[in-house]
Parts: sequence; C-alpha cells; structure tokens
Amino acid sequence: MKVEARSKVKKFTLVPGGDEGTEELRIIGKNATQTATGLRWEAAEVIDRENTETTITFNVTRTFATMGAAETFMLRHDSDMPVAPDIYFTSEGEGGGQISVLYGAVVEVVDRRQTGGTIFISYSIKGGLIELPT
Repeated sequence: MKVEARSKVKKFTLVPGGDEGTEELRIIGKNATQTATGLRWEAAEVIDRENTETTITFNVTRTFATMGAAETFMLRHDSDMPVAPDIYFTSEGEGGGQISVLYGAVVEVVDRRQTGGTIFISYSIKGGLIELPT
C-alpha cells in the first residue's frame, strides 16, 4: 500500500509502496457514544453520537542509498510532514489502485529507528471516517 500525506501546499510520502509497503497495518474504528443513567433505571441507555474516530497504525521499512540520506530523512521528517494533512491510501496488488482518504488527519506518533541506510518507522494516525476521495 502506498500512503501519502497531502495538504494544499505540501505532499509527503509516508510509505512509497511496492517493496516498501505497510507492515502490521491495523485500523481501529470507534463510534462516539454517551451513556445515560437515571435513578432506579433498570439499565443504562447507550446513545450513539454518530461521530466516527479512526486510528490507523502501521510500520514501514525504508531503505536509502546511503546512511547520510537515511539520517537526513529522519531528521527532516517532521518538518517535511504537512500539518493536519489528508492521508491518501492507495491499495496495491490484485484489484489495486483503489484510493481511500482520511481527511484532516493528525499524525500522532512517528517512531523512527535507523540501522545503516535503513530506517524502521512506526506511525499512528488519527482522524474521522475513512472515505472515498472527493
């Protein structure tokens, strides 16, 4: 899967796809609810607030031609990432090319580790509902 963060002024590739695809992709959808209780009620009432929160986590291994290129990528990652980007996911493989978007997402966690010219990155991204692009 290819993953890109896009804003009106910046575009940043989190996962280039191909040999450097997502690993351990996990998507957690959560509906906002409210629980109402009253004195001597037999049971609580759970109310669906119809707000969806999606958390997407994945890892990627990125390989660079040199150790210096890997270090530069790691150091500039946060400044190159758009603020509150739309995250575009493009599936690959059989039936690939399907695009899904998480609009106005927040990249909460970016954990980077380096060994030589290889970087291991873990992402945690939070947003609303995953949609088709408009």
